[in-house]
Amino acid sequence: MTWVEHAACQSVEYSPHWWDDETPEDRAEAIPVCWNECSVREQCLETGLQQPEHGIWGGYTRRQREMILRGCEPQQPAPPRQREMTTCDACGRTIDQARLRDAKCHVCDENTRRAAAAEQRLQRFRELDELHLTNTQIARELGVHPSTVSKYAAATRDPDDLTDRQTRRRRARAARAHDLATQGLPVREIAAELGISPQTVRTYL
Repeated sequence: MTWVEHAACQSVEYSPHWWDDETPEDRAEAIPVCWNECSVREQCLETGLQQPEHGIWGGYTRRQREMILRGCEPQQPAPPRQREMTTCDACGRTIDQARLRDAKCHVCDENTRRAAAAEQRLQRFRELDELHLTNTQIARELGVHPSTVSKYAAATRDPDDLTDRQTRRRRARAARAHDLATQGLPVREIAAELGISPQTVRTYL
């Protein structure tokens, strides 16, 4: 067991990105935790001084650690504010009230955000699916892997209607291929436009 496992920043109560030192808000959250709640702050600082690590180590930013290495003493943070503890409505975890987001801890809030994003992608999938696009085209539009689109399809499409959908989709692609061919596009460009192989285009034509 290493000292890292005892670090306060490993607690689920705190958001891991605070210690990335990306914004002043992150520093304001992370540094008081390091100084007032972490039992291994000195080991953490020693590690941060030995290598040019980004982020907050031992309660100091990278710039402050560089000052220490030059023999200067950075200013220590102000005393912590009095914390008011409350309970996350979603999971029941006890957490600092100032760190709640919509009555949720950061873990539940992040899970809610991910679920909402997944639902938005699923809704967009339904819209694109009605346009008879291929899974590859839908995946490109959604910014996901085609296998993810296949999962969406399995979750939303009626199995009894799947064959009819595939037939309608093939007919729609064939009609589109004919339209593009009449415009003078070569087979490879038609294939790229439809998201299918040139060989499939030739079967349509």
